[in-house]
Amino acid sequence: MDLRSGNIISEFLNVPPIIGSMIFFVPAVVVVWLGLKATGASEKIITFVMIAIVILLIIASIVGPGLESQHLTYMNIGVSIPVFTLVIFSFISQYAVPELARGFVQGDVKRLPKAIITGNVIIGSLLILVPMSAIGLTGPENVTEVVTVAWGQALGQWAFFVANIFTLFAFLTSFWAIGQTLMTNIVDKLKFSSEWDIKSRIIAISLVALPPFIIAYTGLIGFVDVLSLTGAFSGVIMGILPVIMLNQSRKHGTREPEWTVGTLDHPIFQGLIILIFVGASIYTILERLSLLPSGW
Repeated sequence: MDLRSGNIISEFLNVPPIIGSMIFFVPAVVVVWLGLKATGASEKIITFVMIAIVILLIIASIVGPGLESQHLTYMNIGVSIPVFTLVIFSFISQYAVPELARGFVQGDVKRLPKAIITGNVIIGSLLILVPMSAIGLTGPENVTEVVTVAWGQALGQWAFFVANIFTLFAFLTSFWAIGQTLMTNIVDKLKFSSEWDIKSRIIAISLVALPPFIIAYTGLIGFVDVLSLTGAFSGVIMGILPVIMLNQSRKHGTREPEWTVGTLDHPIFQGLIILIFVGASIYTILERLSLLPSGW
């Protein structure tokens, strides 16, 4: 993530990639350091900007070169299966749910489900609209590893700049959401006295921020592989744990919940969630062993 963001900023400012990464890295870490309120406010602003960028690029694609119908109807199941772990990566947004719950403790907790649903709808919409528009414009054979790059190049220099801004914002919001949650978890697991103790906070945020930077610049793994592996293994945990937590709370809980999922908690749906996430993990393992095709 840092290498990719560093390369983008490097091209914009004509500086070495590592300097570009630092320009991205410092504000990203500072917002996480400032805490949940700062992270939430920053993500809200940037999310609206990202939506505006997507709308602008879609309109430019339609009224400009136009979207090709044969590209929009393109289908390749053989590719969609291996990239499924990348889709699961998006559900790591569940990591933010405990932090959201903490934020709603002092307010109206009944608004929490609405916030979660709204967030997932936005993520789902972006996952549909961005690749659909990019492929519709450029064709599947011209898609780049980061799809907004090809999309921007097809529309011109201004769009290339705007599309890469979108990519940077996507990296930034992902880092904030996951980083904030991981930092809190590290504080809890290492039994620090307080998450606001300066020494404890420095240790926690170092454990959150340094690994991705080191991985990126040692070349241990590629960008798509990072998303795929993270989606497969972290995603599978976040897919199974909520099911277990739900059943345990129903069995042993004494408090009447403010909101329930209704029929969506049927054992069939619970089993389907576990099957999908575990299946993605197994596929990734077999892919890494070169027993199944890679998504990229």
